[in-house]
Amino acid sequence: TVFNKSTAMLVPLIFGSGVKLKTLEALSRGVPVISTDFGMEGISEPLGNGIQNNGFVVENDLNLFVNHMNALINLEINCEYSENAKSFYSQKYNSNVVNEIYNEIFEQKNVK
Repeated sequence: TVFNKSTAMLVPLIFGSGVKLKTLEALSRGVPVISTDFGMEGISEPLGNGIQNNGFVVENDLNLFVNHMNALINLEINCEYSENAKSFYSQKYNSNVVNEIYNEIFEQKNVK
């Protein structure tokens, strides 16, 4: 319910490691994400500040998060980011993609 009413998800992490499931969950539901590099770690290659890609914005200057939120208030921009977020998740993380990767890994281990 909360995701359905959200303009974006903010992930202002300044340290941490590993994939953030909350970030993947937002992308899977088409919620644009504004995050630092740490919030996208393991999900996306480092993109640098302010680069917009695949339904998310990577921004390491927390003071600039508000600028990205203001842009996402625009319905047309938000819809574009939402579609890109869903598409990014589907291409990289849906169960069929993940299962195929697991199968490839296990098949390689069984061959050796």
